[in-house]
Amino acid sequence: MATIPRILEVDPSSRLELFQRKLQLTTFVLNFNDPTSQWREKEIKRQELNDIINFVATQPDILSHPDLYPQIFRMVSSNLIRCLPAHSKPSNEDEEGKKVEAAWSHIELVYVFLLTCFRSSAWNPTLAIPYVSASFIRELMKLFESEDTRERQNLKNVVHRLYYDIVPLRGYIRQQIGNSLLEYVHEKKPHCGIVELLTVLESIIDGFMSPLREEHKNFFNRVLVLLYKTPHYKQFHQQLTQCVVRFVRKDIELLFASILKYWPKAESEKQVLLLRDIGVLLPRMPQSQIQYIILPLFRRIGLCVASEHFMTAEVALTLFSSENIIVVVADNTHVIIPLLFGPLCYSMCGHWHYRTRAMCDSILQLFAEIDPDRFAWCTRKYQCTEGTEKEKWAILDRQAEFWFREAST
Repeated sequence: MATIPRILEVDPSSRLELFQRKLQLTTFVLNFNDPTSQWREKEIKRQELNDIINFVATQPDILSHPDLYPQIFRMVSSNLIRCLPAHSKPSNEDEEGKKVEAAWSHIELVYVFLLTCFRSSAWNPTLAIPYVSASFIRELMKLFESEDTRERQNLKNVVHRLYYDIVPLRGYIRQQIGNSLLEYVHEKKPHCGIVELLTVLESIIDGFMSPLREEHKNFFNRVLVLLYKTPHYKQFHQQLTQCVVRFVRKDIELLFASILKYWPKAESEKQVLLLRDIGVLLPRMPQSQIQYIILPLFRRIGLCVASEHFMTAEVALTLFSSENIIVVVADNTHVIIPLLFGPLCYSMCGHWHYRTRAMCDSILQLFAEIDPDRFAWCTRKYQCTEGTEKEKWAILDRQAEFWFREAST
């Protein structure tokens, strides 16, 4: 094995045969449980992996040979498809404190080899299809649980390319992503790769046609929005928001209702994140669609405005610093002003933080400028009604709902 020359050093007529031989040799998995065993074979395998990577990168036409594809996927499967080490018992750690498999020096090169093949101008997805089975995809997706960030990043790139190339398995890849997310939600099983799975999902959603098919709506409702209620939502909040934004661009009617359904009642940190999501999503919605969600959405914003938690109230009030959201208010004063008048007055008079009180006052003045007649009506109703602040607030809330129903008929 040590005497095998580099592929580019032999006669061009012998290179294909030597490449196939090296694919076969690198298929064998060595024992990394004992660092003192097979050390010579490990070094030779590392050299051979580097050689086949260099050969594919410099001689891409080699991938035009159909006979190579089963050998390529046999070698990749034997090296990548494996049981991950238990999270509680890492074999060792790198300089950043992340758990690393002893075999990573070989595993990483196999990822590099596969991605080099994918990027080759001669790569032929049609020739690869017979060797990318459902079981291969299923086992590959399990590797997203790896604690090594580098593996998850490589894996993300591989799955991206497989989804693009292997059209018959796209539905199965989406199903496997959904299964991983549901397992995380319902079984509360730790999963290191939620961020990467959602990143893959972002590009998948970009490819959905509009209007969305029923199965894609179901995926959103039955899988994606459930992530909002998970305890570690903050860790993947950014990626989840991007997925939701992409759904909003395709189909708007059911999305906010789904998000509001899982609104955290007592977790202020989650409320803040969701309010920021609303600030991103609302400007992307056409006015013709906003009417579907305006009543429950601004009712929820009103509750946040009246929150004793400073950050929740402030982020809700900050929404009205956006010109796009002011346009929404101006187009829907018959609902938004009476819905928010009570919460704004309640917090302006009684909130413990001076900045919240000042922001409420500024927004009330803004509402008075946008629709003086509607604002004056709310002021009179609020001042003339007997009862507590929240009882007055409830009366205006019912009036907002009445005007909303009236405008919808």
